[in-house]
Amino acid sequence: MSKDKTQYYHHKRHFSHHKCSCDSYWQDAFLSEVDFKLSEDYLLDKFNYIGETVWYDPKPKVTFLGFEYGAENVEGGYIYTCKTCAKLWELSPPENAYRGYFKGVNLREEEMKKYLKLNKK
Repeated sequence: MSKDKTQYYHHKRHFSHHKCSCDSYWQDAFLSEVDFKLSEDYLLDKFNYIGETVWYDPKPKVTFLGFEYGAENVEGGYIYTCKTCAKLWELSPPENAYRGYFKGVNLREEEMKKYLKLNKK
């Protein structure tokens, strides 16, 4: 059992629908790479990129009796804000069999400052 008591970003936020036209862009998963590439086009038009969350490994690798347990990949996402209503959205790109998502996210400002690597452009 891990003794890691760190509070990760993914435990601090939850997805929520917004009462704005931006809610029509909600994606539970991208059906294909083409679908994901098309979604990037409207992101630039309807949303402002803020930055990316701090990527982390949610399950540290542990070896026990010759078996290795834990996550193979890190988690994180890219945060956008709607140009119309200023609500936050999170984009997680698809990788391998994982389909990714683009969902509205609730996150307080102080939490955002803690977990977000702000865009330095």
